[in-house]
Amino acid sequence: MNRIVSGISFLGLFISLQAFPDQFGSSSSVGGGTLSQTLSLSKRFKGPKEEESRSVYLAYTMTQNEIGSTTGTSSNAFNYTHSMSTTYSVSGNTRRGLSGSFSTTPAENLSSFGATGFLSKSIELGTRTEAEEDDDSFLPTIGVRGSVGYQHYAQTVSDDSGSKRKGSRRKRTRTEEQSIGKVSLDLTLNLDLFESFGVFGSYTRYVYTRDVTDFMDVLDDPRAIASGAAEFSSTLSGFSSNEIEAGVDLTLPLDLSLAISKSLAANETTSVITHAYSVELNKDWGSYWSTGIGADRFVSNGSSQDLYNFSLSYSF
Repeated sequence: MNRIVSGISFLGLFISLQAFPDQFGSSSSVGGGTLSQTLSLSKRFKGPKEEESRSVYLAYTMTQNEIGSTTGTSSNAFNYTHSMSTTYSVSGNTRRGLSGSFSTTPAENLSSFGATGFLSKSIELGTRTEAEEDDDSFLPTIGVRGSVGYQHYAQTVSDDSGSKRKGSRRKRTRTEEQSIGKVSLDLTLNLDLFESFGVFGSYTRYVYTRDVTDFMDVLDDPRAIASGAAEFSSTLSGFSSNEIEAGVDLTLPLDLSLAISKSLAANETTSVITHAYSVELNKDWGSYWSTGIGADRFVSNGSSQDLYNFSLSYSF
């Protein structure tokens, strides 16, 4: 059944590609009992104003989680999470946009959906002479981006499913839904001092619509949140209260680019800090093809998980 759903989704994106022929991308991530595959495409349009452009981005992701992988045990059974996301943005003197997502893990009756609005502005730290107006020469820039998002998580439990918690006395006699909402507030700063070197930092605050401890307690399987949210790091950090990230972007010879970042996320219920390390190397192969490889490590409370990434994109 999961292969059929994946096949239909991939076919739908392929058909859409005929209408959105600007760029096609594919990426895979593997590690810690998890395999994630993403197919994406994008299209750029001219805006009503000469200096504006508009773009649409679509993506489908299938994540395969080995049951028990988040608790350090192994199993031959898997859960599958299917996710769809889209982003519409307008670029000009400022860039603004709206993104939406939907995710479902059928085996655990878990689903999530949400939307995020964002606004960003880039300011050049210098001026060009009249002779340089049409020149694409580099000027140092500073960028500011703010976003507000909302994500809703829900798990539906049937009356015949029972409770999977050992020793639980909870009895369910009918279908019920347990849900929680997450509001995110994010601020990101980018500083490109040189053409080949830039730094960035961000801070994100999360607010929840109900007590997270209470929500986790009534779930049929708390591990469902990690896979259902389709966020690999959440298998360790759970629901975060806030997150800080900083990193550098480097442009290297041979059309190579390197991004290195470090982030800290505090758990909402335990205040345990999760450390995340990320390295990504990308290579442009002429005007059309680009590839990338990367690795992520998540460390929390003496445990760690590694994730390895590979990406491929083609610009039409």
